[in-house]
Amino acid sequence: MNLMFQEGQIIGYYTLIKFLGRGAYGEVWLAENRSNFPIEKVAIKLPLDRQIDLQAVKEEIFNWLLSGKHKNIIPIIECEVYNNQIAIVSEFAPDGSLEDLLELQGSLPIA
Repeated sequence: MNLMFQEGQIIGYYTLIKFLGRGAYGEVWLAENRSNFPIEKVAIKLPLDRQIDLQAVKEEIFNWLLSGKHKNIIPIIECEVYNNQIAIVSEFAPDGSLEDLLELQGSLPIA
């Protein structure tokens, strides 16, 4: 798989550490926020298309922020443009994604 981004690359205040996954929208990386003390690990979503529809990004962020009050939704930290690269930053879930959990358990109770 060809990655557009690479380990050690710096985007804004964030240094990419490890590739986590790729979707239709872009790549997700584990990154370190080096503007904070102590340094914190975050997930950073990086769209692959430089000509991405900014209105679509705004809508995604708006919906994420609305659902972010839910205990099962990882909060967004920021959405910013660094050197023409959109970066959507959220808390990092070290235990994996919902997809990982469903793959491991098969299904989850409704509650």
